[in-house]
Amino acid sequence: MDNTRRYEMIELPKVPVQMEGLQEHLKGSVAAYLRVDLPVILAAKPLEAYMAQKGAFKLPIAYRSFFLLVEPISALAGAFYAYMHPSLYLQLTHSPSAPSSLDVPLSTRIVLTQLSNLYLLFAINEALVLRSTRDLSVWRTVLACLLVADVGHLYSFKDLGLDIYWDLSQWTAMTWGSIGFVYAGAAMRLAFLTGVGLPTTLNTPSAPASKANSA
Repeated sequence: MDNTRRYEMIELPKVPVQMEGLQEHLKGSVAAYLRVDLPVILAAKPLEAYMAQKGAFKLPIAYRSFFLLVEPISALAGAFYAYMHPSLYLQLTHSPSAPSSLDVPLSTRIVLTQLSNLYLLFAINEALVLRSTRDLSVWRTVLACLLVADVGHLYSFKDLGLDIYWDLSQWTAMTWGSIGFVYAGAAMRLAFLTGVGLPTTLNTPSAPASKANSA
């Protein structure tokens, strides 16, 4: 007795494809899919799913408040005064060398407009870019770049003398914002980059159970 199984090729009948019927079938399939999965999607917790992405971390409230709210508002204030009140901005920066309110050179106005745009970019990077992700590597990269900008910003005051960096008696309202507040921002960035207050482990997606374990 031959126990060998024999397989025969079965030729399926050719069915003509009707495009209109196919379109209706696809629409029905999509609708059925949405009816089944949409309640599941709506019932899911977006924040928990968002935080479960690879490399995600829980952001401490101090960092969240400073980087996503306080500092962007401060940058917007700088952009407003540099663009809308150029003479006042120059007076507060260094009164002895500032031109009169009616004699701000055109070239100076252009540079202040560019400075205002950079302040706006600074605010957008923190308030929007950082807000859109909880990926630790993205946060580290952005804050490291902003730390370099902090150093360059402080360097711009060198011509006022080195004592401007520590002699608080010389500070005006502008100096408190341009030096004192930058000190605070740089300190927060250094703290973040060195891991102060951050969790030691990241949230990572749990591995799916194998079929062997589920059996």
